[in-house]
Amino acid sequence: MKVELATKRKWKQYWVSLKGCSLFLHESDGRSVIDHNNVAKHALWVENSIVQAVPEHPKKDYVFCLSNSMGDAFLFQTSGQTELENWITAIHSACAAALARQHHREDTVRLLRTEIRKLEQKIDMDEKMKKMGDMQLSAVTDAKKRKTILEQIFLWEQNLERFHIDLFRCRCYLASLQGGEPPNPKRLLGFASRPTKMAMGRLGIFSVSSFHALVSARTEGSIRKRNQAVQRTFSKRRSRFSSLWGLDTASRRKTKGHPSAQQVFQNGMDPVRKPLELMFEDSASEISVRINLYKLLPKLI
Repeated sequence: MKVELATKRKWKQYWVSLKGCSLFLHESDGRSVIDHNNVAKHALWVENSIVQAVPEHPKKDYVFCLSNSMGDAFLFQTSGQTELENWITAIHSACAAALARQHHREDTVRLLRTEIRKLEQKIDMDEKMKKMGDMQLSAVTDAKKRKTILEQIFLWEQNLERFHIDLFRCRCYLASLQGGEPPNPKRLLGFASRPTKMAMGRLGIFSVSSFHALVSARTEGSIRKRNQAVQRTFSKRRSRFSSLWGLDTASRRKTKGHPSAQQVFQNGMDPVRKPLELMFEDSASEISVRINLYKLLPKLI
């Protein structure tokens, strides 16, 4: 799986609403208020996402980056610091609630603490196994045995990266629910393996979002879903992003498994909408506007 920056990037303004684990993007058309008759143009799946502020952005203030379990990452700009923090808290809290529903648990805080303990135990076990592998490697001279050990060490490194990402994600969710201090992103980046650091170096972005995108992009479930997306649009020059889909149901085929805008808002209660600016890429596929910071290019086998 290859990860690279999108070639065409510019900003466009939307009104954005969060309902469950979906962000709905409504065209603003320069309006200062939302048109309640305006159906969402796009939707972004944010389950298992990590949201991080990007104060170091060279040109814009109040920017945050959302990376999700599909290996996609998106930039958003809000109107102020308070709104930025509110969006981060809202998205992380929604993700925590979704995690609790998946486990059929009502006490979300207790569930997150349990998940954190489990991940800490997995990390401790794999770190010990990796150390044993390193010691064994230093004592083995046979080429075939060394290759086998190196492959196992590589798998342990990948597992450790995934566990550390999940641990960081759960701690972010817990901090949002309890109003506490979020985990230190620099500490997470210290757990990146050498190959991952080299990949992020080529990308030119060494951040939690790029780390999360790289680790998520290589997981089996993410690769399988992306390959399915590529097969559906093989005749087109670019494949559809799995976590972003259009909601113009009058002219586009509905994507199976995702609700339409009408289904989401059928109860007549619209969530609060906020104006956000997003980085997007023009595409010739069914979705006319595509928001992304990192573009993933699956390697077909």
